[in-house]
Amino acid sequence: MDILKKNIKACCEIKKNRFVTYIYQLENEKQFDEYLTEIKKENPGAKHIVYAYISRDFKMGASEDKEPIDSAHRVLDILKAQKVAGIACFVVRYFGGTLLGASNLSRIYVNCIFDHLPREAFGKNIQMVVFKAEVLNRLFKTFESMLIEDGGEVISQKFCGPRIELEFDLPLTKTIDIDRYPLSKVIKTDKIITKIM
Repeated sequence: MDILKKNIKACCEIKKNRFVTYIYQLENEKQFDEYLTEIKKENPGAKHIVYAYISRDFKMGASEDKEPIDSAHRVLDILKAQKVAGIACFVVRYFGGTLLGASNLSRIYVNCIFDHLPREAFGKNIQMVVFKAEVLNRLFKTFESMLIEDGGEVISQKFCGPRIELEFDLPLTKTIDIDRYPLSKVIKTDKIITKIM
């Protein structure tokens, strides 16, 4: 399953109707309820809030919020077909006095979400192993470049005179020769973390 990497917010106006799109990372239904409450507070004058979601624990739902269309359920079907999880999509509509017609409105809601949701917005859950080490200040940039090349990242760093004490991660599934790095005192910890990449 693909997971959303970061939250997205966008606005557009069509024939004096304003649409605000929120696309959020979603762990579970409790978090969905919190998002919906927050969006309602942020948009007290909104006419409708259409939404679809699939949480990371694979709970799902959709609502057209009394709009005479099926766009939220269409969005949910597309998310399921794309094998996407951990996502909540909301489109808030402010009615501007101009009727848009059911077929146009349905298309607009779907477009509000997918126009702002490129394939690159998704990643996979990757397990990372954490290391502790020291590196000389002058070799840190070289070390960091090699680390990024191998799909890793510096988690924390502390300057100690001519050396930097640091924690970094590397993908668990990748075989990497840690001895090629310009490091001293490398310790592989028992800590495994999960990242979306």
